[in-house]
Amino acid sequence: MNKRKRILSSVAALFLTALLISYWAQISPLIIVLLYFSMTAITFITYAIDKSRAKHNKWRIKEVTLHVMSLIGGWPGAILGQEFLRHKTVKGRFRIIFYMTVLGNLFVLALLYSRLLGAL
Repeated sequence: MNKRKRILSSVAALFLTALLISYWAQISPLIIVLLYFSMTAITFITYAIDKSRAKHNKWRIKEVTLHVMSLIGGWPGAILGQEFLRHKTVKGRFRIIFYMTVLGNLFVLALLYSRLLGAL
């Protein structure tokens, strides 16, 4: 496994682990944990479907769909899909927009947690 793949996969795994720990510590509501884990799985599966379609010259899933899925919490699955399926890893423009969706998602999550923790 190359260094980039290890780092990105570790980021996704650490984020999901931190989310579980925050739930067990009664910081994160269950709905947030379920959203991230379900969107991670759905997004990874979507990347796998798109990769298969690319290999067989079939109708592809729109990039905007992949970005929206990342933006609403599926970015750990997108990272795993990109790295383990070797899908969308060389398209520079796609990667830039993808990282912007990750930052956007984390920004909204930080705002949500600042409100949740402020209410405690």
